[in-house]
Amino acid sequence: DRVLTKDPPGSASWLKAHEGVFGGHDIASILGVGRKTPFQLWAEFTNKVEKEDISKLPWVRRGNALEPVVAQLYSETTGRELMPSPGMIRHPTIPFIAGTPDRLVETPERGLGIAELKTIGFWKRDAWENGIPLDFQVQCHVYMAVMQVEWFTISAMPIDDRRDETEPILWMDAVIDPVFMDFMLDEVGTFYDEHITRDIPPPALQDDASVLRRMFKREVTGTVVKLSD
Repeated sequence: DRVLTKDPPGSASWLKAHEGVFGGHDIASILGVGRKTPFQLWAEFTNKVEKEDISKLPWVRRGNALEPVVAQLYSETTGRELMPSPGMIRHPTIPFIAGTPDRLVETPERGLGIAELKTIGFWKRDAWENGIPLDFQVQCHVYMAVMQVEWFTISAMPIDDRRDETEPILWMDAVIDPVFMDFMLDEVGTFYDEHITRDIPPPALQDDASVLRRMFKREVTGTVVKLSD
């Protein structure tokens, strides 16, 4: 069964099911466009440090709370009805890849696809004018891979109050990029084999100073280290 859980993202059961698999945000980090460095992802995945809990961060809580609003505005704008999330789905042939799409969508022209729903700060609205940000493209390709579909739609609701006549959400459709998909899956497989299976860390970057401090404490009170000759 490829459905690991149907519980909501961030719940205790969802976090438990997520252990041992790379999700959309993780794979974006492997490729260098995520919110974590590859070194931090490795350290957390191999239990060198405790995994960062972002569920209580304001922007995460706000995004989760507003997801149904984005879905409603998307349906009003496009005339498409969205289907519920299928849950966390494991890749059919790569057991360490899984993903939890926000919603599913289906059209007569394209068939079944992935629907992602985002909220963005007002300062990021302009970034969407050049297309879908790269980290979200990676995330959607992960979900297309696990669901075995070939297109996705993504909508983003800016958190601002521009007094203009534009729609309250930004939305775009995109189709699978097979060349990038093959590259992505190869990179993830290489990362897993070289850094997870062999437990060899990827190179640490300047941003990894806090992770290194957590891994290698300068001193541990009450501990005596006896050095050899």
